[in-house]
Amino acid sequence: CTTMTWYKWFNGGSEYMIHFKYSDALNVCFVCIMYGLAMPILFPIAMITLRLQRLSEMTAVAWVARLPPAMGNSLNNNVLHMLQWAPLFLLMNGFWIVDNRSIFNN
Repeated sequence: CTTMTWYKWFNGGSEYMIHFKYSDALNVCFVCIMYGLAMPILFPIAMITLRLQRLSEMTAVAWVARLPPAMGNSLNNNVLHMLQWAPLFLLMNGFWIVDNRSIFNN
């Protein structure tokens, strides 16, 4: 068995779809930010979820997926642009949560 055929067999899995991974991470971040003030347990759950996603994706890229195609910075810039709105959502929803008397009985 030559090295090249072993390499083709070993990395011959499916293509790596990074946009699905970004959407999962953004979903976890925004749900945690929107409702984390009402349920503080979401912050450690989100941290654990993002760490496990990162670990599984690193394993998938290293052992299963084909080499990803070259990509530019446009996807990263779009995700960072979307994450800029997260603190605003936290402030607006957090103000409503803290001010709501049915959630926090004063």
